[in-house]
Amino acid sequence: MTRILLIVLAFLAINSSYSQDLERNYHFDLVTISNVKDYSHGFMGKVIDFINQKDSTYNLFIKVNGLNNEATLNDRKKKQIIKFDVDEDFDYKTIDDLNKLSNSKLFTVVVHSKHKSYKNSTEDFEYELDSINNKTIVHLTRFKNKKRKKIISEHYHFLSVNNIYDGTSSSNFKNYILENHSLRIADNQELEKILHLKDGKIWLETQYISKKIVDFDFKFKIDEVYPKR
Repeated sequence: MTRILLIVLAFLAINSSYSQDLERNYHFDLVTISNVKDYSHGFMGKVIDFINQKDSTYNLFIKVNGLNNEATLNDRKKKQIIKFDVDEDFDYKTIDDLNKLSNSKLFTVVVHSKHKSYKNSTEDFEYELDSINNKTIVHLTRFKNKKRKKIISEHYHFLSVNNIYDGTSSSNFKNYILENHSLRIADNQELEKILHLKDGKIWLETQYISKKIVDFDFKFKIDEVYPKR
């Protein structure tokens, strides 16, 4: 009798834990909206990125172009992703619009691409002033080592006086160039655009539209789980 009771209790505990895992709650306190041109994947549209500034283990981004809208929540701590359906006419205006996402699909087996680190990498920094448009253009090129034969990454960052960062702190990039390259001229400017280059050609362009503080608990239930249990 005792053995049967233990089995029943274990079964209930497993199912209770599984049920709780199907109920999710993620808190977001910052949303960044940008226009993106991804030439390598053929995406041209708006990207809305939600993060928790105190917890970098998860984020939610929504890609909208009227054709192939999609929403993906990356939970790096659980090593899972959750995808949602996004209506064709979806247009983000307020944080409550997250409740319009539907049909949550949890993927428990996720293959993440490994980020290769280069311990001996070196970075070249240069900048120019665009006095006509009142912008500062920063060119950063990172090489595998001091021989500067293999380029790891190359970016052009455009800074200007703008009101993109509504009630938020400066961008990480601005803090980076101030601390590492002492570019004091950028004190009163903020990041507005990035050009990502690969083999000397632009493969991704990000134009920032807004960056705002929010306070939202995104609560939902998992509708489907993959692989199927």
